[in-house]
Amino acid sequence: MSIIVGVCLTKVYNAVAHHIRHRKEIVFYVPYLLLIGYTFFILIQLWFTSPYFYKIVEGNKLAFLSRIIIDSMAVIFTLLALPSEQMLSKSNLNLETIYQDSKKNWTVTILVWNFCLSIHLMTLQPDLFWVLFLLSGMVMMFVGVVWVLKFKNLYLHVAYQIWGISGMVLLILLPFEHYL
Repeated sequence: MSIIVGVCLTKVYNAVAHHIRHRKEIVFYVPYLLLIGYTFFILIQLWFTSPYFYKIVEGNKLAFLSRIIIDSMAVIFTLLALPSEQMLSKSNLNLETIYQDSKKNWTVTILVWNFCLSIHLMTLQPDLFWVLFLLSGMVMMFVGVVWVLKFKNLYLHVAYQIWGISGMVLLILLPFEHYL
């Protein structure tokens, strides 16, 4: 999994470098830039926690399969959220257009990823507080995705991306004992 995450991180770094290199030819859009940050932190969280979670599910084929699906969804999210090489080669790149055109794909993918991850974490630790915490996160994620898909409000999209980044940073900083 580390190699796949490394390849995805390289894609993030390439997109950022391209935007810096061609900044005069690009129409920037803050939610798109935050989406790159969100993608970065999802990949870091995946990279950081994967070895731990794979040790936990070792010997349980169903749990291992669900872990592979969860990690694969994060990789698919990355590939959907970031522009393709073909898009990056265009002159006068409008990042708002890229963001708006791809938001249906990456929002649905992140929603499915969040639900699968939350259910997986609930099965590892069926404590009532933890389950309620994860269920409330699933509801908030669903509401956030619906709003992002329905409205084109800049502040809403910025808030959604910052909320996602905050959640990933919290998962990275949270000691592993809280997962189990």
